This record gives sequence, C-alpha cells and structure tokens, in this order.
Amino acid sequence: MKILVYGGCHAGVIRRVLSRHAVGEHQVDMLVNFQLIRSNTPFPYERLPGYDWVVFSPVLNKADWNTEHLEAACRRAGVKTLKFPWLQWGGYWPQAATRKWGAHGEWGLPRLTELGRQREPFERFYDRLFDPATFVDGLSDWVDFTTSRLQANERRGEVDLPVSDWIHQHYRDEQLFLTPDHPSNALYKHLMARIADALGLVLEPGFFSSRLEFQEGVRLPVLPAIQRALGLAFSSAEWGHHEFLGELSYGLREFALSYHVASQVVLRSEEHTSELQ
Repeated sequence: MKILVYGGCHAGVIRRVLSRHAVGEHQVDMLVNFQLIRSNTPFPYERLPGYDWVVFSPVLNKADWNTEHLEAACRRAGVKTLKFPWLQWGGYWPQAATRKWGAHGEWGLPRLTELGRQREPFERFYDRLFDPATFVDGLSDWVDFTTSRLQANERRGEVDLPVSDWIHQHYRDEQLFLTPDHPSNALYKHLMARIADALGLVLEPGFFSSRLEFQEGVRLPVLPAIQRALGLAFSSAEWGHHEFLGELSYGLREFALSYHVASQVVLRSEEHTSELQ
C-alpha cells in the first residue's frame, strides 16, 4: 500500500508509526503543510495518482493550500482520503497562551505570569503551584471551552476521525497531552489504532507497549494544583523545549523560577539556552 501523510507535526508522528509498525510492506511518504505554505510552493497534485490513500488534517484558511482542493484532486485521481483533526486541547493548562523567550515561544500560563509579578517570596509563590485554589475559578469552564473548540474544528473540517469526545471521557485518567498541541502516547495510540483500522492495516502489538513519547522535545508541567482541582489521576513536573532549553529537561521548581520576577531568572541566549542562569 502507498500512503501519503500530509500535515504538520502530528502528521510526522503518524508517518513514523505507520512506517515502523504497520504489518506488511508499505510505502509511507509525508508532505509538511506549513513548509509548502511558508515557501509558497504549490501542492504537488501530479503525485497523487501514485498513492492509494492520502491521510491529512484539514487546512481551512490558507487559500490555495486549503485542503478542499486536495480532496477534489483525490476524487479526480481515484485516491481515497482519511481526515484527522488538528490535535489541540488545553484542558490541563487554563488560559494557555504563548510565552516568548526572545525569538522563541512556548505555551505558558497567564495566571502564573500574573502571580509572579507580585514579588512575593519565592517559596510562597512556589506553594501556589500545589494549591488548587490558585486555579479553581473558571477551571471547569475552561475544560468545556477547549473541548468545544476542538469539537467545532472537527465539524468545520468534516473529519473522519474525531477525538474530542474520547478526550473528554479519558482526560482525567491519564495524561493525553504533553502541551496543548502535542499529544501524549495515550492519545496517539488511540488515534493510530483507528487510522490503521480505516486503512485496513494491522499495527504490530509492540507499538501499543511503547513508553518513549512519540512527540518528545517539548513538555509543559501539569501542575499538582491542577491535578487536585480537576481530580486528575496524575500530575507531571517535566518542563522542556528543544528550541531554547536544548536537550535538557527541567523540573517544577525551575519552571516556577522562570515565572518569578523577584528571582531575576532569565534564559540568556539568542539561539538556545543550556542552563538556567
């Protein structure tokens, strides 16, 4: 079987899983949507007749790169399509928004930014990361909002494999996202089983025992305060970002220091930082 996977970072994981774990001989290629868009490169529609399937996430707001054109071209070429949603859900991180580090950015928590500017002693500020009262106001509304937004994206894109209901059902039991737009293995295993079933493929059983994260490189802690406020079965302390923290991973205390203005903690590098100064 010949498969083209088209999308962003999630598509990269899907391609790797199919290439490594689908039983049998298959050709799995990939095109990165944002690379084509940034370079103003047209989608290579002439390649489509060489594939049995195109697996992609919808693009709805990029004019010539909107995937409605891809779907129409696949119909003309007799190529089957399978649509999965853009995998973004921020329930573990209330009001998550971009936090800038020079030229780089990561997901951040505005509530911590607000508290960190109050210049209270660091240990008091650090205690807030364990106190559910820090985040309890509006937290359940935030979970509903981020779930509803994903559901709306699934409807607009008319995806074949919606995941929003499954996420809402299971998000308390195990960590489903490493950051708001980087799923964990738990969600990827669920999605990949459905993709393989739709394509008529079988994933070898070792795939479902994988422990190393398929989309490693960026981590945002799930704070103990959030765990208690939402009734999660887990919390996580790992903080990492390959673009400005390098290959190092930090813990919850360093994460708190990065928000605490009075601690004068700055990440100093134009390219990346290998240690907290």
